[in-house]
Amino acid sequence: MSFSVHTAPGAMRSCIALGVALLVLTGFTSTPAKAQNSKVPIVKVQTTKAQIRRQLAAELRIVRADVIRLNTRTLPSLHRKGLRQRITGALGVLPWLLRLNADAPGADAVRSWQQKPLDKAENRTRLVALLTRLTDAHRVDLAYFESQPDTAATRSEARAIHKAYCAQCHDGAGTGDPGLSRPARDLFTMMRAQDAGTSLALLINGIKGDAQMQFRNPLNDARLAALWRYYRSRPR
Repeated sequence: MSFSVHTAPGAMRSCIALGVALLVLTGFTSTPAKAQNSKVPIVKVQTTKAQIRRQLAAELRIVRADVIRLNTRTLPSLHRKGLRQRITGALGVLPWLLRLNADAPGADAVRSWQQKPLDKAENRTRLVALLTRLTDAHRVDLAYFESQPDTAATRSEARAIHKAYCAQCHDGAGTGDPGLSRPARDLFTMMRAQDAGTSLALLINGIKGDAQMQFRNPLNDARLAALWRYYRSRPR
């Protein structure tokens, strides 16, 4: 068993190439037992209405940030290509998530953008405005994650997870190899460049379990909160 993290995550994106696999953590199971050869405890993940609401809130934040990033004039052409692919995939899955969350008008509004080109700045501005309205209606619960334990133990665990599974590929990677459409990026730089809600969203929807876990996030909220704090504020 394994799980991976993606720089531009999305709900049910295991079959859509929308993000760069940042890491693969081996030895995870779908039971609450500790995996062999792993010091990180495992938790069982089950789909609930609250989880679907969380996935939607996170996905809206992420695709909004992706559309905004398209405005970066110095963005390498292959990075721009990767962003467009992720945005296309997100606009495909968001209407489904919105309907699951009883927002049919929002679903219809997003669906209307599925065939519209984003080459023009005017179109990108209009799409960002729509996504901003939807993120206001479906919020990432920052207060809840801020209330999670922040102790020496959780900080140590977050640092250990990063060093064991992320650091080798991502520390010092900067904004990513311009020769790749979905490059590995420095996680500290990436998280600190986003607002608090978007950086949290990247972790909520970006960490995926393997097929046996139905590609769900295997980390509990305390560990997500610990990683979030670590990337945004902790020294390496």
